[in-house]
Formats: sequence, structure tokens, C-alpha cells
Amino acid sequence: MKKGITAVAFIMLVALTVVFPFSMENSRAVSLCYALTASARGVDCIGFNPANLALSGSSNWDIMILGGVNYFFSNNAFSLESYSRFAGRNVGKYGDDTQGDIVEMVPDEGWNVYSNLGIPVLRVSFGNKALSSDLFYLREYNLSKSIFEVVFGEMKPGEEYRYNVQADEIIAFKHGFSVGVPFGKLCIGVTISYIQALSGFRVDPWESTGYIMVDTLNFALRGEGKFRLMQYTGGEGFAVDLGLLCHDLYGWDIGVSLINVGGVIRYNSEQVLSRLFGGRAARIIERNFNKTNRISTLQFDNTGYEYTFILKDVSIEKLLESDSTLEDFITGKGTLFVDQSKPQERIPLALRMGVFRKWGYLGLSTDFIATFDTGFIFRKGWQFAMGFEYDRGWGFPLRTGFSIGGIRGICFGLGSGIRKGILAFDWGVNFHRGILIHKLKGIDLSFNLGIRLSE
Repeated sequence: MKKGITAVAFIMLVALTVVFPFSMENSRAVSLCYALTASARGVDCIGFNPANLALSGSSNWDIMILGGVNYFFSNNAFSLESYSRFAGRNVGKYGDDTQGDIVEMVPDEGWNVYSNLGIPVLRVSFGNKALSSDLFYLREYNLSKSIFEVVFGEMKPGEEYRYNVQADEIIAFKHGFSVGVPFGKLCIGVTISYIQALSGFRVDPWESTGYIMVDTLNFALRGEGKFRLMQYTGGEGFAVDLGLLCHDLYGWDIGVSLINVGGVIRYNSEQVLSRLFGGRAARIIERNFNKTNRISTLQFDNTGYEYTFILKDVSIEKLLESDSTLEDFITGKGTLFVDQSKPQERIPLALRMGVFRKWGYLGLSTDFIATFDTGFIFRKGWQFAMGFEYDRGWGFPLRTGFSIGGIRGICFGLGSGIRKGILAFDWGVNFHRGILIHKLKGIDLSFNLGIRLSE
């Protein structure tokens, strides 16, 4: 009976992420391109600047109902226009006029693909405090450009094309408690987060590398490489957000926050939720991984997998021989292993600086964001964001924004909402690296339903 209850509970939590591939982050943030460091209020402060909670009165309640959803997908190379251009055409090494075009589309850093989906289990702010609990499913992949040069480009004889592969998938909960305290016009705030990983895997780029080259003497391909995939069930970690807000300084709000201070996850550490749901989370990852990698049939049973191979003198003559088999050219060995260690992974630190001002019905917010590492859908470097919100009190505010930098590149956002009594429905959309649908290289979609009780 107890197993049946846990199964039903997990299916209810995951069903929304399967039927509706979205995760809740913040509809207002999506439409303003995440320029919220100084302008966020209520539950919107979580993840941006907890100091802003100090501006809420003691009787203010802001509740995010289960049903707010958000979907994020982004890549740095291809769009629907790219697909339609190359679909059905020979774009290989001996292709037609499209030869090499695919390689040109891939940046020097390689092809990066990101997605994130999840649901809010709890998001509520009451006065200057807030509680949150989110379930998310995060996926990140990177293929080095040299892989595309080998498959689609013209290889130069005698040159080694070294490559590496990176992949991360994780299903986890993140719980947080936030509080903001006013000291006159100066406000300070803190969010303490506890992360509970259910299941995941990692393909380490340092352990998943190799090379391919054209032997100029024998005019044949040769190379070698390895891939190492490490699975884990269970994990836990902590992170702290620190915030500072100077309120109404000559009409401006100025905010600064540090996100994910000391953030780290220790894998292979069991806790209550991973014991209840870890196996089911692993099966979801297994199904999605094997579907994405169609030649793969890996069983995600908490074991790791390492594959090494040697590519032996592949030439046109040998390929045309009738008795040739794949084993004549590739010698490979796969090994299963159990990783009993408890590796740690740091969550990138981000510094946010923003200003906000309102002129009548129009609000302007701008943010500079510096990220100090890459991972967990963060990218090392700078980002600038600016958002506008027009609210005349009609019950449907108009929002728009744009940003430069980060994993979204140049992007444009827009959104609105409807407020009827205490109910508030908000939506936002964010277009990555383009505005026209066929040119987009990524998108954020967000829909939030909440209850807002104000003084």
C-alpha cells in the first residue's frame, strides 16, 4: 500500500512535466528577460534578490498555485530554418553546394544544447518571508566542433581532430527559505536552499575524448577515443543567495545579489526523496537518453559505463571489399563499473546588479549579471538585460524586454497577465537569437497562476 502511494505521488509530480513540458521559474522574469534584481516583489524575489522581500507588508501574501509551468530550450547553432535548408540533401564530406555549411554554423566552443523543465511544488511569500520547493529536470549537452568537422567538413591530411563530449542530466528538488529585513531605506536578505537530487548522470569531458586523423602515408582514417558515463541515485547539497537593496534613492531602487554562494551538490548521497523516487527518476532519464541516442540501450541501474575504441586504417578500398565488417575497422570494449565515491559538483556563482524606477504607469528595470563558471544552465561571462512594464490598473499589465549574453544570446521577451480579485494569471515568452519562429534557436515559455493578497 505504501509503495502504491509513493508511486502515485511521483506520477502526479512528473505527469505535468511529461504532458506539459514546462517548468516554473517566473513568468514576469521571462517577459522582462530576467531583469528583476531591483524590481522583483513577493514570490518573484526567489532566485533573484531576497532583500526585496523587505518591501512587503506583514499582511501581504503571494502564493504560486501548483500549475504554474515553464519550459526552456536553447542551442547555439541550429534553427528550424537550418533544418529546412539541409533536410533531404547530401551535406556530408562529398556533398553538394551545402558542403561545409553545417560546420560554419557551429561556434568554436562547440554545439551546446540546454533544456530545463519542472513544476513548482510550493511557492509562497508572507510578509518579508518566503518558502519555495521546485521539482526540475535539467539537461545539458556539448559536442566539440571537431566532431562536425570530421562528419561534415573537409579533413586536412595529417592533422589530428581532437574532440570531447559532455553531458549532464539531473532530476532534483530545490527547497528554499527566504527573508528580507529593512533598515530604513536599506534592505538585506538571504535565501537558504537545500537541494535533493533524485537521479542523474554525467559524461565527463575530461574522460570522454579522443582524436581522428587522415594518415597521409596510407590515405586512411585512424584514431582512438573513450567515453565515460557515470550514473548516480541520490544527492544533496546547499546554496545561499545574499541580497542588498537600496530603496527609493532619488526615486530609484538599486539592488545587488550573489546567487548560489557556496553552492555544491554531493552525489551518491541517499536521502528520503531519493529512496522514494530515485528509481522512477532513473527510468525517466533512461527512456529519454536512449530515445535521444537511438543506438544506445543503456540500463540506468546506478552503474557507470566506459567505452574505449581504436579506429584502424579505414580506407576506400577496404570499405568496398565485400567481406569487410565493422569489426575490421573498429576495435571497441565496453565496461560496466560501480562508482562508490561521492563526487561533488559546484553550482556556478552569479553576481547580479540592477536598478529599477517607475514613472507613473511605466516601470524600467535593468540588470548586469556576471556568472563565474559554466554548468546548471549557467554560462561564464557577462549578460545585460532591460525590461519595461506598463500597468495602468486595468488588470492586464504589458511587459517586454531584451538581453544580450548568457546562454540565450541576444533575446527578446514579452508577456502580460490578468488579475481578477485575488487571482493573478501571468504569462511570458522569451525568444533566443531571433524573433521570427523559423530563425529561433531557443525559447522560454511560462504560465503562472497565483493568489495575491495585498494590504
